[in-house]
Amino acid sequence: MWIFEFLHVLIGILWIGLLYFFNLVQVQSMPKMTEEGAAKPYTQIILPRALFFFRHAALWTVISGIAYYVAGRGTIEG
Repeated sequence: MWIFEFLHVLIGILWIGLLYFFNLVQVQSMPKMTEEGAAKPYTQIILPRALFFFRHAALWTVISGIAYYVAGRGTIEG
């Protein structure tokens, strides 16, 4: 069913985008933010929300992928 494929791709893009954010932006910025004292608001406000979306995007990518597979009666086209 096309809706499961659409959700799987869309949520997968969100998941991978957040992964790149954490690895390429946050990891390099945290030492500078810690030196300047700006890390506390970031770790208390932005980071928990980003991690919430990261966890749930991963979960819903897997769930929508399984639903897409089952809706196709277990066949893989390609």
